[in-house]
Formats: sequence, structure tokens, C-alpha cells
Amino acid sequence: MTPSRVRGFLMVEVLVGLALIAVVFGTLIPLTRVLSDSGKTQESLLANMALQRGVEDQFYAQWQRLGRFGCSDDGRTIEIGSSFNRPKGIAESSFEHQSDWLRGADVGSCAAYGQLEGDKLSVRLPCDGISIGQRLQVSACSGSQQATVLAQADGAFVASIKGNQQGLNNTVLVGTLSDFYWYLAKGKLEQNALWRKPERGGNGIELFPNLHAMRIYPILDRDQDGRSDEIVTRYGIYPVSEMMGLLIEYLIQLPECQMKPSSEQTHRTLRGDTWRFDESCRSVGSLIVPMGGVL
Repeated sequence: MTPSRVRGFLMVEVLVGLALIAVVFGTLIPLTRVLSDSGKTQESLLANMALQRGVEDQFYAQWQRLGRFGCSDDGRTIEIGSSFNRPKGIAESSFEHQSDWLRGADVGSCAAYGQLEGDKLSVRLPCDGISIGQRLQVSACSGSQQATVLAQADGAFVASIKGNQQGLNNTVLVGTLSDFYWYLAKGKLEQNALWRKPERGGNGIELFPNLHAMRIYPILDRDQDGRSDEIVTRYGIYPVSEMMGLLIEYLIQLPECQMKPSSEQTHRTLRGDTWRFDESCRSVGSLIVPMGGVL
């Protein structure tokens, strides 16, 4: 074989090798992209799952104590309203317009049994932060009332019963009682967050970030037979004695994440509005927070 033919043969081999390399790279690059996108999708799904678990834990922690305390009720109510009709206490908040607000009394975050003599109640409560003038819920199976703290010393409290204490036993269940609003507004990260604010004045507390929208519906036991009868989609004030639980629809959003129009989906809430989401940045969920009885 002459030198010129050898050189030509080597040139052909080089060209074939380059062609093979081009084919391999042409296959690997899209595959690498697919694997990278798949990894990012998995990360987003895991982050969404963690966010969903966190917000549902927060709903349970905040709202399970809004129902009955002990085995009787004193006529307390829960109010659910629209972002377009806000009470004075939260009117100035940077409200999210695709969300509802809720007013209720957190009862029994600290509880113990106490002794009642006439209109004076003595109880030792194992918690801090209870001050003179704070309200307490007093419950017995024969009835319930509210009391006001008059004095305290080393965890022992003396309180005065409001109203008629007839029907209450000498030994009663006593719990702390605090009225709050819960709502969505801009948080510290400039994204929507779940907030709680005392009804009787005070500063709001940001409870959970990245909650983009929220709808709340009461589940009621109208005939008082211990079973749920109705999920109510109207705004209004509802007696705690009829409350079986709360149904919550929510929309969470990962921070610093841009939705993809190509994968956008829609969810129509029980209120009739439409939420837009994609599974990489936003997720829709629903949850029932029980308050007693059979749902």
C-alpha cells in the first residue's frame, strides 16, 4: 500500500470516529437533559410533599381546639368570612383575595381540673403566660361557663365565674380561652402566609409561609345526633355545638419557583373560584380538621 493510500485510509478512520462521537454526543446531551429535568421534578415533588405536610400539621395544631371543650358547650361560635368583607381587627392586613378568614376561640391549650365554691374557682394550671383578667373556660357535663382570673401565685389561680353557675359540679374542667383571627396575608418573604391575630387587639403572628390560597367550610351536625349532616359553602356564624369539623381547600407554592404554562392545571373550589397550578411549583390539597363526633 502506497503512503498516499495509507494517509487516505487513516483520514477515513478519523472521519468515521468523529461521526460516531457526534452521534454519541447527540444522544447523550438530550438524555442528560431529560435526567436533569427528571431530577428537578423529583426535587419539586418532594419539596411540595414536605410543604403540604407542614401546612396540614399547622391546620391541625391551630384549629382542633376550636370545638367543644369537655362534654358541654357555652354557646361559643365560629365565624367564617370573605376577604372582601373583613372585620376591623384585620382590615388593614395585606389580604389574599382568593382566601377566607376565620374567627374562633382556642380553648384548652392549657387545661386542668379545678374546684368550684359558689362563684369562686380555684385551679392549678401547668403553663406560663396566664395573667390577671384572662378568660377561662369552665366545663362540666351538666353545664359550662366562663371565668375571669382574679389572682395567681406559683401556678395556682383564683377566678370568678361569669353568670349562673348552677348545674356545675364542685370539680370542673378548666382551660385557657383566647379569641383569634386566622387569615392569609403577605409574609416576611413577600409571599402569602398563614397568620393569626388576637381578636381583642395585639400583633399578628406569621404561622406558616408559602400558603398561597385557602378556603374554609364548616361541617355541621344540624340535628345533634353526633353525625355530620352538611358541608356549608356560605359565609356566616356557626354555633360550636353543631360543629363537627372544618373542610379546608388550600393552594401551596414553592418559594422562587416559576410556573410552566405548558403544564398548568386548574382547580375549581367549592366557593366557585378557579385556582391555577402546576405540580412543579404549586399544589392543591384538601383536609378535614375534626372537632368531635362522626364525620
